[in-house]
Amino acid sequence: MIEAVLLDFGGVVFRNKEEYEGPKGLLDMNPALISQARVGEIDDEQVFKDTASHYGVDEETIKNWLLSRREPNWELLELLTRLKPGIKKATINNGLRTLFHGLLDKYNLKGKFDLVVNSAEEGVEKMAEGDPEQGDI
Repeated sequence: MIEAVLLDFGGVVFRNKEEYEGPKGLLDMNPALISQARVGEIDDEQVFKDTASHYGVDEETIKNWLLSRREPNWELLELLTRLKPGIKKATINNGLRTLFHGLLDKYNLKGKFDLVVNSAEEGVEKMAEGDPEQGDI
């Protein structure tokens, strides 16, 4: 019997939008800072400040650009409402805490999940499939 459904956040619960604010393509962000922020070693604000200085804008503009790039997968979220009562729903994210909670709040989706897990809050990233450093499950 299925007791829970665990969904990846980026690319599953949320998808990339084709139209968004800011420069097109990937933003030029410092990968070392991103890696540190993804596991809570540094605050997200350091990433935003560094990226803002690169683009000559303020940190709030960077956050808005990033938040505008994703949208909920409404079809999936509607499907979750049809699960049998009692099946727990969770989402997990390797990403910046500010963006994770910002997207959930922007679309009022925190109540759709029994559990939301963010790598920066837990201090560890979810395992990547086939990652030899993670060992066997």
